[in-house]
Amino acid sequence: MKIGTIGGGPSDRVLTREIKTAEIIRIPSSPKIAADAAELLRSGNADVFGAASGVG
Repeated sequence: MKIGTIGGGPSDRVLTREIKTAEIIRIPSSPKIAADAAELLRSGNADVFGAASGVG
């Protein structure tokens, strides 16, 4: 299992702490993060993508 996330963000810190058996694929934060995340999934370089919603 490969999990994509934004490198250095809150979700990266949580995933790094909690996930023990999957590979974490980090992409840089950018104005086109949604497109970058979609491409990561489309290309098969990640199975899922996790990011903080910014709500709460």
